[in-house]
Amino acid sequence: MTDSPNPKLANDEALWIQLSTAFSIERLKPYLKAAQFDKQRALKLYELNTTLSQELYPLLSVLEIVLRNRINNVMVKYFGDLWFERYEGRWFNGESLPIEPKVNHQWDEVQKAKKDLQGAGKKITADRLTAELSFGFWTGMLGDKYERILWHKYADEVFQDKPKNLKVNDRIKGNENVLRNKFYFELVRWDLGLSRLLRNRVSHHEPILPIIYNKSLRWEYERTKWLLSWLSQDALEWLETCDCFGEVLERIDKTFRAPAVMVKPLNVP
Repeated sequence: MTDSPNPKLANDEALWIQLSTAFSIERLKPYLKAAQFDKQRALKLYELNTTLSQELYPLLSVLEIVLRNRINNVMVKYFGDLWFERYEGRWFNGESLPIEPKVNHQWDEVQKAKKDLQGAGKKITADRLTAELSFGFWTGMLGDKYERILWHKYADEVFQDKPKNLKVNDRIKGNENVLRNKFYFELVRWDLGLSRLLRNRVSHHEPILPIIYNKSLRWEYERTKWLLSWLSQDALEWLETCDCFGEVLERIDKTFRAPAVMVKPLNVP
């Protein structure tokens, strides 16, 4: 007499077939490999990755919103409500260096955003344009080509909650890559770049679980909070009242015995 098939195993296999078709095998491959080809554990990892991405969203969205509003406020203050326009070949309402639209990604993005607003029947304003532009646009605005016209003068007004003892011409010591002429700018650019990459992974539904991502997610999370604290301490404090990311990550770490990773200190000398 043969044993009856296990209905649970049959159901599990059917679920895997259905979901691997819906999600695609290619998307599930990293989870399957991390689960040592246990299909049900792979699905559990995918579920946990989705939960972790959900918990990261508040921090990443608040960082993006505060960064773009801080930059826009500076632009409106010093270049007017139409800072995104070009006057006599110069951007920032005629105050910047002459631009070459074909090689200026920020300029191209502004033109697309304006076109989208017009297509939606909306009046083009600085506030509406700010909301329309991507996170990549705003991190790009902190690039070298805008350093002289913008950040030598106005960086402190964007990162207005940075440590009070840091002055514009301070240089952070104890680091081989000593910051150039500006006190924190290379550090800020580096960390914003990491935050943007993390945001893109979350937005594109890619793996961020430490067991797959092979990076210190907790460290990237802390660095992103640190950036937000320089932009707006009030926004950070508000976020912390509804932020559960640390708790969720700790539960996942315990479940899969993820190795502890030392978080680098965030204080700046």
